[in-house]
Amino acid sequence: MKVKLVNPPVDHYPADILLVYFFSRERPLKGETGRIDWWLEGHLSKNLMSGWIRGDFSEKLLSNSARRIASPRILLNGLGPQEHFTAERYQALVQLIAQTVAGMGLNKLVTPLPGFHLPSWTPDITPSLAAELLVEAVALAFPALPDSFREPEMFITAPPEKQDEIFLGAQQVKVNLKGRVDLEVRVGE
Repeated sequence: MKVKLVNPPVDHYPADILLVYFFSRERPLKGETGRIDWWLEGHLSKNLMSGWIRGDFSEKLLSNSARRIASPRILLNGLGPQEHFTAERYQALVQLIAQTVAGMGLNKLVTPLPGFHLPSWTPDITPSLAAELLVEAVALAFPALPDSFREPEMFITAPPEKQDEIFLGAQQVKVNLKGRVDLEVRVGE
């Protein structure tokens, strides 16, 4: 599996699917999710306003990008209320998302770290731990797939000042999985 830490914005990186996130009471959409909503002419916001999606924990909306960004598919993921978003819920969320993407047969994804788009982040999860849990979830979701699938590749977008810490978390997965997954982690394009 290849993991590449890159600078935002997420819409610049071609992948099979783009993952974006939002909290249930987050209005308007912020960060990378808000940027993608802008590129889609408010499509995500319209789904929120109509009640089609609310941002409940693990709620998902798959959307076509209409060729407005580099990835053809967008998976919008609800994070639930921000005050309930703990490390345990983060871990459950990234495992569910990884299984969903693997089950769709898509193995090249681009994502920011879920929930890190707001300045008041939950204190019990660091960028390093968030990256570790995300990369491990993706690495474990893909080995069960047939050999005919391409090697999983993930772009994680993060500001340059966070990339070293995220790199350490992603590298920790090599230790956690003790060689069960071939993992290559790089910083930069």
